[in-house]
Amino acid sequence: VNVSDTGLSAEEICRIMLEEAGVAAIPGAAFGPSGKDFVRFSFASSTATLHEAVERILKGSSAWHGALASR
Repeated sequence: VNVSDTGLSAEEICRIMLEEAGVAAIPGAAFGPSGKDFVRFSFASSTATLHEAVERILKGSSAWHGALASR
């Protein structure tokens, strides 16, 4: 997922998602320099688990807005 328009780094978004939503993601830079503005997810799970992850991300997204507001 391209996060360049969020105003946060991929690392910051991954940290917020883990702390606020309980969802792990990987900064794209772990896969090379061209991935620096991306966040990567694994979809190797059941449909029910993926639905739960999406719900958590949506609920936790308010933390991203808070992180931007505090800048």
